[in-house]
Amino acid sequence: MYFIKHSFLVKRVHIRKRYFAIFTFILIAAILSTFLFPVSKAGAATSIKPRFQIPYKGESGYEYYYSDKNIFYKYGYGMPNCTAYAYGRAYEMLGKTPNLCPYDAFEWYDYNKSHGYYSYGQTPKIGAIACWNSSNGGHVAVVEAITNDKIIMSQSGYGYLEFYLSWEDINDPGQTGWTFQGYIYPGDFTGSGFDGDLYRSVDYTGSLNFRSGPGTDYGIIDTIDYHMGFIVTDKTVRGGYTWGYTTYKGKPGYIALTGDVQYLYSSSAQEEPKPDPDPGPEVLRHYYIITSDDGVNIRSGAGTSYSKTGYIPYEGQILITKTMTANGYTWGYTSYKGQAGWCVLDYAERIFCSGDGTRLPVYRSYTGICGDIDGDGKVTINDVTAIQLYESGGACFTQKAWDCADTDQSGKISILDATNIQLYLVGQIRSLPVK
Repeated sequence: MYFIKHSFLVKRVHIRKRYFAIFTFILIAAILSTFLFPVSKAGAATSIKPRFQIPYKGESGYEYYYSDKNIFYKYGYGMPNCTAYAYGRAYEMLGKTPNLCPYDAFEWYDYNKSHGYYSYGQTPKIGAIACWNSSNGGHVAVVEAITNDKIIMSQSGYGYLEFYLSWEDINDPGQTGWTFQGYIYPGDFTGSGFDGDLYRSVDYTGSLNFRSGPGTDYGIIDTIDYHMGFIVTDKTVRGGYTWGYTTYKGKPGYIALTGDVQYLYSSSAQEEPKPDPDPGPEVLRHYYIITSDDGVNIRSGAGTSYSKTGYIPYEGQILITKTMTANGYTWGYTSYKGQAGWCVLDYAERIFCSGDGTRLPVYRSYTGICGDIDGDGKVTINDVTAIQLYESGGACFTQKAWDCADTDQSGKISILDATNIQLYLVGQIRSLPVK
């Protein structure tokens, strides 16, 4: 019995020694491997290429949006549909099936919270999925880029556009009629960046021409849809236009950088440039009226990469004392309600004033009928009064109103133009000259 017990103890000791030796070997190997073969840090952010254009056939990643890999496409709810797009975009970024809500957009945020699939919060991050809800439904979009004060999001819209970019305020990523819930973070991503200037089409007809060369005499390759993005890597001035060299659906070509396109962001604008609040001595005294329904921002420098210092609403009247061109836009130095800086003039119209144009009524003719200065579609005594007010320094004219008021085509507005309208109204002259 003793022998058996003793033999068992000896055997157990040998086993312990053997396991200790194995454990020691593994520990030493692990320590050596740490020095000889460093392991990459866990959880490192994945660099992703921003998506500014619709996925096209033949492009890498196309199958995440337009195949049965996408559960919304598979069951007949493909794009245009915000959920189908966001699901496909997450699939593309992750490289694997995302654990996202398979139901309506207004359920996405709470579905993710209740299941605990991904982290979530209120801070915008590259690759994050923004979620909104409302009494009528909801919406989801994907964060592609973050500027100083804006978020650029890609998305699709049910019954709307198959793909489009939106430019949201970083502190208030609002969507009309929807309540912002927060962001879902399907992964830890960083943007791979891009070389050039990012624009989007603001031609709501979706017929912005994409040409084979920098000029209207070159053939049309394609037309760019409304709010589709494109990156301009080079610019050429020809035929009175600035042409941007870019790529659309994998094809190179040119787009005229006119009022049909909107500058969003530059790859060189990673940090805000130093403010330029003082443009030097006044070189101009031109009055403008803002024509954008959304108004325009006043910035510390001539470019959207500069911080906002103020805001000018629709039909706000301003005095411009200096202009310059930057990123395909014309900028003017001004002051509005005590806030000085630069504003874009591509969404404004010059007005002609004989007095202080920032505090006077503005006549804006829309008809182009000679003598119809107030734009009501006919020539009346009110148009005579408009000329008299202008002559006395009590009114301003837009360029079109000016053209309609210059009835004698003398290149200036005078009391003779008012007399011509009066003679026309009493039948002394049959017609006013057509501009």
